Amino acid sequence: MVTDQNLSSPTGIELLARLIDRTRVESVTAFNDLACRMAESVVTYGNGSAAASTVVLDPCRYNPTFRENEYLARTIGSQIVHAGELVVTKDGVELVSGMKRTRVHTIVHRIDDDLLDPNCFRPDSLVGLPGLCKAWKSGRVDLLNPLGSSAANIRSFGQLVPTMIREFLGEEPVLQIAHSHACSTPEAIRQLIENPTHFAVRTNDPMHPSRPYFGDAATPSERLSMLNAVRCDPSKFVMRSLLPDAEMRGFNLRIFSSMSKGFYMPPCGIGRHCQSDGGATLAINDDVSVFFVA
Repeated sequence: MVTDQNLSSPTGIELLARLIDRTRVESVTAFNDLACRMAESVVTYGNGSAAASTVVLDPCRYNPTFRENEYLARTIGSQIVHAGELVVTKDGVELVSGMKRTRVHTIVHRIDDDLLDPNCFRPDSLVGLPGLCKAWKSGRVDLLNPLGSSAANIRSFGQLVPTMIREFLGEEPVLQIAHSHACSTPEAIRQLIENPTHFAVRTNDPMHPSRPYFGDAATPSERLSMLNAVRCDPSKFVMRSLLPDAEMRGFNLRIFSSMSKGFYMPPCGIGRHCQSDGGATLAINDDVSVFFVA
């Protein structure tokens, strides 16, 4: 059952590399193929420009995904940079290193959309590049993980996927999509009030999360707090039924794919034990809770 989708360059590639069973040659080969295709996709996206003109834009080296972003930069043969090392000019974006300036054709951005450009979004952003959105819109620089690609992370987006498969591919979905109910509907509110122990409640936008609520383990005060929060802003939350058996131990499987020169998916991924609604228990870069799946 599919619980989440992500259209951006994914977090977890570096962890998958560390988890790969080196005794399985086919797993190593499959991962290497994925890395090569990712590198090719960046060059293709940059209109055939050299890899040196591609950079990975990272918030700072102290953010929790820095190791992943650094590995991504090495994989695609580019340089990891911060906003302070870039400058927007009338011709495009340049990387400043001492007295040297290098034209940047493609930016793989690993910063939240609302922090990317203080001229367009949050003006208090200290990790964004002023003028980047205007340069991108005018075609002076390419953005990999373009603005809006994180829309697939919104939990209610998953409900559209089966219809998209039928409309665009003319096929029936092979995998079931975990159904999330928007808390903004009167029926959902009624079910939640009547059976608060049967559901898990999360924020719809995972980029601005609040502490998830799990009805089977919640205290009376936690139930009351959750219901008050939902009543105040129901559009902010979605709810999902808990696993049918409280003793059931499901697991999450994160898989990766590439669209360069055709669709490719390596036959390996990252597994994690899931929470009672099917959601992930810990961050993807946690080594203790994960296992290799081939």
